[in-house]
Amino acid sequence: MKEQKASNNHLSDTPIPERITPVSEVDPQQTSEIVRPIVREAGFVAQVPEPCEQKSDKGADSIPLQGIATQGQGQRMTTQQLITIQDALSMRDKAVLDTLKKYRFLLSKQVQRFIFYDGKTDWGNFVACNRTLNRLQELGMVDTLKRRIGGVRAGSSGKVWYLTNAGHRLLHLNDPHKYSRKRPKEPSTLFLNHILAVAETAVQLTLLCRDSHDLSLDQLDAEPPCWRPFNDSGRIIQLKPDLFAVTTYSNYEDRWFVEVDLGTESPAQIVSKCNVYLNYYYTGIEQRETKMFPFVLWIVPDQNRKKRLKEYIKENIKDQPKMFLIITPNELENVLRQWIGREELC
Repeated sequence: MKEQKASNNHLSDTPIPERITPVSEVDPQQTSEIVRPIVREAGFVAQVPEPCEQKSDKGADSIPLQGIATQGQGQRMTTQQLITIQDALSMRDKAVLDTLKKYRFLLSKQVQRFIFYDGKTDWGNFVACNRTLNRLQELGMVDTLKRRIGGVRAGSSGKVWYLTNAGHRLLHLNDPHKYSRKRPKEPSTLFLNHILAVAETAVQLTLLCRDSHDLSLDQLDAEPPCWRPFNDSGRIIQLKPDLFAVTTYSNYEDRWFVEVDLGTESPAQIVSKCNVYLNYYYTGIEQRETKMFPFVLWIVPDQNRKKRLKEYIKENIKDQPKMFLIITPNELENVLRQWIGREELC
């Protein structure tokens, strides 16, 4: 983390009301539409954060965080067996387990791009990744879903990896009270596609900052650590972004709530979630803790979806702070560098 970072969030100076203000009571003159000017050239090296620790809480609509029971897995491993395996693992082995715990499901290629990137060739990196995953599978720490993304012809690149119960137990050897053994079912195709899309966004964020001389990724949280509980008219509500990220560009720090959209939700559902963000904004929790409120970044499949959602949000959310950005995946780098126009905010 760099010293004396300049806070440049467009909502950082907005007054914090004492209560959740209804839309009808908000003064249009107090809304913010400020976009940070472009700043180029910086001299520091991008850094990639270590995998974050997951929390044990989860919502009913989430893929279970404890892993999937493997059929034919055999007898439950003893604690001593897990300690023996743990002592034999390399730092890279442990990084694979931590990353699978953080994102729950990953394709082989995603694991490779997160962790196996310092070899001489991409093919060599991919071979090293598969070798490590297969060895961890033989140890009972990881396994694959029966289905493959892209079908059988996709080969090893289509395998979807996850952390087994034994793998979770190994990572919790020093804090066993945080892990409870469960045997959940495999996720639905729709839900799995979303989880993998979120992981792909995390990969893109990591690579953009890893390969840059002026972008750094200072924090990247997946679910559930990125969730934000708050009181809404006496009810405890969970704001559930897909990711939370903190990036730095040319000594300016930005914070992001990231939502990955696959085009499966109606515009009305998107607007409903935007209203949850607005309600959370008016609590002032985030501003009191960090002196700013994050941008809400919606990443959508294509330009048609982007245009439709922008229009719908602008029509249905008026006289409110401009905190929502809707982009396609190939626009992510420009957004991180704040090469955006005022008209992109809604």
